[in-house]
Amino acid sequence: DSCAIHNDTDSVYFSINEIKKRLIESTVNIKTEDEYRDFYQKMENIFQTFFNKILEIRAQKSKTTNKIKFNRENIFKNMFCFAKKLYIGNIIDSEGHKYPFDKPKHKIMGVGIKKSTMPNFCKIAAEKLAFDICNGITKEEADKTIKAVYKQYCESSIDEISAVIGISNYKKYIPQPIDYYVKNGLEFDKGDNASVIFGAKAALTYNYVVAKKRLKLNPINNNTKMKYIYVLPNNEFKYKEVGKSGLNPVNFVAFLDSWPKEFDSLFTIDYETMFRKSFCALFESMYIISKWMRKGDELILEDSALDEFFY
Repeated sequence: DSCAIHNDTDSVYFSINEIKKRLIESTVNIKTEDEYRDFYQKMENIFQTFFNKILEIRAQKSKTTNKIKFNRENIFKNMFCFAKKLYIGNIIDSEGHKYPFDKPKHKIMGVGIKKSTMPNFCKIAAEKLAFDICNGITKEEADKTIKAVYKQYCESSIDEISAVIGISNYKKYIPQPIDYYVKNGLEFDKGDNASVIFGAKAALTYNYVVAKKRLKLNPINNNTKMKYIYVLPNNEFKYKEVGKSGLNPVNFVAFLDSWPKEFDSLFTIDYETMFRKSFCALFESMYIISKWMRKGDELILEDSALDEFFY
């Protein structure tokens, strides 16, 4: 019972690390890959025998025949659990198919490592870093990787780091023609679906800027695939929200296909916000679970001038 760490309707996850430690303390060698394979096989036999016996006893008490059979699915070299049924892990045996210890099979269950909002190099870096943390790298090593990825991120093109989003019913969320907003100012309505509303806001912002500045760019309409990017608030455009007073600086904007060169003089890209929203959330969770940082803190993306002075 102390080995079970997760269970659901049709599966149980066991940790056998404490048993391994007890055996090592009893002078049993478990160092080489062959010794580990032998240890895993013996543990599988113990658990299989246990379940067979328990299920047989339950069947006898119910005066029926046992038709339930537990089969071992995966053996993980290690796992990193975020919550129940949310984990990543390195599989070295999947239903009898063995993987080398130095090249395990990655298992990702319910964890958003490769987000659609990430450029390809971030997806590769995120998976590698997540599994490196799972394998036991230090916080300092993880910090170094995140800073290196952020540096590459800031050196990438806008088209490469922008995120794709779609809007199926633009007019449902943007009830007025664009001339209304040009005359009365940019205004965002509230809505029930936050993700759809964000897309509508980003699209309206683009259409507003294009119309306001009389740019020769195609507008965004219904059923449009577009990209969006976060921008710094040091721009001339403001918006208000229905039912609220005051104006807010525009901090995101959509665009079609590729970043318009006409926007270069209007907006400054907010690389940090874009990176934190697309890349950092997963690793902030891993840092908190690993007790490397407290909840509410943020990852440090760049070395400070003081760090450079000392190192």
